[in-house]
Amino acid sequence: PLFSRRKQQEAAAMSERFDGDMSPSSRLGRKESIGRKVLQKLFLSKGSPERGKAGPKPSNEREEGVVISVQDDSAGEDHHHDAAAPERLKRSSSQTSITSTSSNSSSRGAQAWIKLRSHTHNPELLAHLKRELNISLDHTGVASPISESIKVFQMNFNRHLHCTLGKDLNVARRFDFYAALAQTIRDYLMSTWQKTRASHRSSGGKRINYLSMEFLLGRTLGNTLINLGLQDICSRALHEMGLSLEELQEEEMDAGLGNGGLGRLAACFMDSMSTLSLPAVGYGLRYEFGIFRQKITDGYQEEIPDDWLHLGNPWETVRADHSFKVCFYGRSVFEDGHWDWAPSQAIIAQAYDTPIPGYRNGACNSLRLWSAKSCTDFDL
Repeated sequence: PLFSRRKQQEAAAMSERFDGDMSPSSRLGRKESIGRKVLQKLFLSKGSPERGKAGPKPSNEREEGVVISVQDDSAGEDHHHDAAAPERLKRSSSQTSITSTSSNSSSRGAQAWIKLRSHTHNPELLAHLKRELNISLDHTGVASPISESIKVFQMNFNRHLHCTLGKDLNVARRFDFYAALAQTIRDYLMSTWQKTRASHRSSGGKRINYLSMEFLLGRTLGNTLINLGLQDICSRALHEMGLSLEELQEEEMDAGLGNGGLGRLAACFMDSMSTLSLPAVGYGLRYEFGIFRQKITDGYQEEIPDDWLHLGNPWETVRADHSFKVCFYGRSVFEDGHWDWAPSQAIIAQAYDTPIPGYRNGACNSLRLWSAKSCTDFDL
């Protein structure tokens, strides 16, 4: 078998050397060379003396690159990946590619990567191995070729720019590119979000309801990219299109939903519960304006409204079917032999849901914010 006991011991020893007493600068300087040595120890590369000098090459060898074969003990199948040409990966009755776009083989690709990852727990070395294998991992652990993921990402980005926003490259502003990017990332969230809610409903278990007057979420784009594991693919896809991820992130306005410690604590709790896969829903108010924006005029502070919603919020989903009448104030009225309460003011509470993804675990909870609308009819 490819992963013999001796090779596992050599790989573990090489990983320990990588984690040894070297200085940080030396560790960074030797990372690439050591990573390649670990690849050669784990995966038989072309011309390895352990393959023997005579005899025909095994059927799973390629003329170029490194062929990775991981034995699946449970299924009795080999998983193969050509690091030099990931786009030529194929699947046969006895082989399963580490990267596949079909739903039937994506789980097998995830199992293959888990086996690769089990041979070392060094995060820097794992990142280097992943670059060597030229694969990307989504939040569920499914592996796919980076080149394929980038093309799909660019296609979805252009679709939202043209179809959702109705813009083209000649008239689009930087904020339009940000909005198209947010809609693209939101697509990756939708299936996970819906599966998580369906799982919570079917389980019939208890659910945490977290109520807070503030949720200081900050900017959603960067946090979502990290949690979904899409930061590298997104950056490379935008770079090929002549755009900068950092510049587009600056276009997003901070959500004006909190002021300080209370709101930040609530947002951290929501992130943590999603990462721990705990069924939870956050409830709060959808403030149309934040505290205020500061402007310095002639050396004095000038407060201006923080209209953070004036260009819309691409991360929220309006629930038009979830609206309720909420009454305030009023007086007691005695009618028909009993006392009743007659409210003097009323508003309509409209629900808006925002997904809160966990850190690469396939879970996504909801934050439901209520917006106040007038219930007074238009007087002609």
